[in-house]
Amino acid sequence: MIAQLLKTNRYSIRVRITVILMAFFLLLVLIAAVALVKEQQRQALQSSEQELRSIGSLSQASFNRALRMELPEVLEELKTELQAHRRVLRVLRVSEQGQVLDAYNPDYIGQAAATVVTEFSASLFTQTAASGLLAYQYLPRAQRYVLYLPLTAPGSSYSQPQRQMLVLEYQHHSGWLEALYHHWRALLIELALLALTSVLLWRYLQQTLARPVEQLVRALNEVSADKPLKLPPGERRSEIGQLTLALESMVKQRQLDEAELRKLSVAVEQSKDGILITNQQAQIVYVNSSLLELTGYSRSELIGQNPRLLSAGKTPPGVYQQMWQQLRLGQAWSG
Repeated sequence: MIAQLLKTNRYSIRVRITVILMAFFLLLVLIAAVALVKEQQRQALQSSEQELRSIGSLSQASFNRALRMELPEVLEELKTELQAHRRVLRVLRVSEQGQVLDAYNPDYIGQAAATVVTEFSASLFTQTAASGLLAYQYLPRAQRYVLYLPLTAPGSSYSQPQRQMLVLEYQHHSGWLEALYHHWRALLIELALLALTSVLLWRYLQQTLARPVEQLVRALNEVSADKPLKLPPGERRSEIGQLTLALESMVKQRQLDEAELRKLSVAVEQSKDGILITNQQAQIVYVNSSLLELTGYSRSELIGQNPRLLSAGKTPPGVYQQMWQQLRLGQAWSG
């Protein structure tokens, strides 16, 4: 239906207003959806970071306790529990030199952590080991977090503990589909408000812009068909009102000019003197009835001819030269 409307009447101001408002509505819907998704992503990031810090704090304390007490079975349980988390992808215990000491996947043991961990940050690894505080980095492309947890294991002596690092890869879930699912009521309310606003704006523009313009066009078409001018009432201070006043003045002036032309036409036609009118190519375009009576020619015989057809050869050439000179300059001549 819309396609047919655009095809048959695509230049109508009503159609243009409708198309513009539909595009405006769709743009607002898109903006609202994008804003909702971005807000959900921001909240999801905050939630992931909170969970990551919580996991890190508990894991750091538990692993340090198990290392100090030298309880390998507890370390294994802690590693298994972490790996069983739905978001945890890898759990690695790494030496200070960056070599994997323990992992849920035994194939990783003995390898360099940089070859196992996604986008391993050596600088962050070193800073975390020096500060003793947990740190994490977010990888937007992979939508993952890499968590670095400093650990302290017994060394060769009490004064020289062994520094280790627990490295976790945590999968972030943006959940934009879940956002749409959980907030569909709010989204529907926003869409309803946008639709209502668009409809009210459409109706306002139709009443204040489209309808007055269509009435003006209809009035001018009626004037062209020699019908009386009927301009729509409108607010005089608005642009449409000013346009209405200008058109009304122009049409009235045109009607006055046409009335004057009709008077002149009647006067010329009823004149007792023979009168003819030529164009700049010296072709007769009008003759009055008196000229037809004087010459005996019919109107069809004279229209389009050169006035020399009426010459009797008794007028001096200088008179003709003066006449044509004035006529070519657009001036009147009589004689």
